Amino acid sequence: MKKSILAACILLISVSVAGAFEVDGVKSGMSIDQAKAVLEKYWPGSIDDRGGRIVAYSDRVLDPLLVLNFKKGKLYKYQKRSFPNFRYFSQLVEDKRREFGKPIDALFEPANAASAHEINCLQFHWKNGKCTCTVSYSQNDPNSWMTMTYEEKI
Repeated sequence: MKKSILAACILLISVSVAGAFEVDGVKSGMSIDQAKAVLEKYWPGSIDDRGGRIVAYSDRVLDPLLVLNFKKGKLYKYQKRSFPNFRYFSQLVEDKRREFGKPIDALFEPANAASAHEINCLQFHWKNGKCTCTVSYSQNDPNSWMTMTYEEKI
């Protein structure tokens, strides 16, 4: 009886943790103050608390932009935009494939000839319990960027 209760408790704990994300020292479910404290330890630029959202950025063009979104005071979305580097993008996709398995979706959006701007985008999507992860690489002349997003359904 004790073993079955222990097994049930372990199962409940693992189910509640499944889908949670932890990246760059921040974890889904953190409060705004906790996430801000983590960023203040390592972020090289400015940290702007916009009530329900933290935006961390730098004046240097090549530094990444980080946006953390909160719902009901808890972190549920992490988005990091950085300078594009296809080699790093390829490695990031491979790391996520090892972490989450095969992507649930992969999209390629070629440039539209009718559009005034040439935009090419490659995206990969994974799902792990309540958490989705997206890694994208976009080329939009003259700007290009790479984005990684984690979002937990709450």
